[in-house]
Amino acid sequence: MFEFIDDLLRLEADLVVTLTAPFDPTGQGNDEDRIRLRNLLSDARTQVQSHLDGRDAKAVLANLDQAAESVEIRGGSYGVVIVATADQGQAHLVPFPIKEGVLVDRTPATRYLIQGMRRSPRSRVLVVSDHSARLFEGIRYDMIEVTDYGFPFASDITPKDNRAIAGKFAQDPGGDPKEAYRKYFRTVDAGLTQASAGDPLPLIIAGVRNSAELFEDVSSNVGSVVGRLDGSYEQANAHDIGEAAWKVLREVLKARRDEVVEDLNNRLHTAKAVAGMDEVWQYAREGRGRLLVVEEDYKHTPSVEVDLRLVRVEDSSVDPSDISVMQDPVDELVEHVVRAGGTVEFLASGALADVGRVGLLLR
Repeated sequence: MFEFIDDLLRLEADLVVTLTAPFDPTGQGNDEDRIRLRNLLSDARTQVQSHLDGRDAKAVLANLDQAAESVEIRGGSYGVVIVATADQGQAHLVPFPIKEGVLVDRTPATRYLIQGMRRSPRSRVLVVSDHSARLFEGIRYDMIEVTDYGFPFASDITPKDNRAIAGKFAQDPGGDPKEAYRKYFRTVDAGLTQASAGDPLPLIIAGVRNSAELFEDVSSNVGSVVGRLDGSYEQANAHDIGEAAWKVLREVLKARRDEVVEDLNNRLHTAKAVAGMDEVWQYAREGRGRLLVVEEDYKHTPSVEVDLRLVRVEDSSVDPSDISVMQDPVDELVEHVVRAGGTVEFLASGALADVGRVGLLLR
């Protein structure tokens, strides 16, 4: 999904159709999902035909229909995004909740995809015990078990009072009773390091306290730990582990958003941040945005850009139906910040009511 969004951020054409349709991930609402997708496709065709005619419209619509036909509505997916131009069409299922919409513009609409990724971040859960170690990866509460990099691990440590048969992690007679476990956990940590190479994710440690604390004592990955699940999860399935971990991660995300709001307010007083759509737009277009903070449901008045400034259509001489008109400049704003190497944090409605619903922390 990250590669797909990155490709979309580089895509420009005379006309780009972006369609996003939410699905029921349980698969129980497939009929409703098909109806919704069919209606959105009808809306998209109407919009394309209002902007193009003849051969150009046919090319876009043909690619749109071809991409839509490839969509397999099934359980496990939260929705689909379809993007079509005169030269290509593609459809991707998304593993997080997404809002429905159709946008016809010169660039794809990526706001809700980026929003979905921020609202539903990927994470890892490491389940540790004195006997085994399992690793899970997923989005929100949808976890799958990793069976690579040595996982799942199993120790063959024999307790001190019963070590007639000793394995590779067994303690030496008279040695530190915890050293065998430290050695075992270092091996687990090495596997975790391999799994995380080039793909760092928030990490939650699940296990009884003694085992979890001993693992963290020897781990080189503690900087990724964002939360802990205290208890025995050795026999838990991916669903139960995902549900428990998501409760922890939601609190982490809430705390992060609270910190962002506080940071924005503090920096507004030191000229290291700006707020309100007009100023934010200008600084973002100059490539000065480090972190865009915006309410998730904020929509701005349809506008056009003049000399890197945002001008409302009602204040310009541009026809409101012209393709140059940004129906929701917030979509474009998100894309400009991300293209320039910045990041975006989406907040609940009203979180930035006092500063114009959008702010930008500057480089």
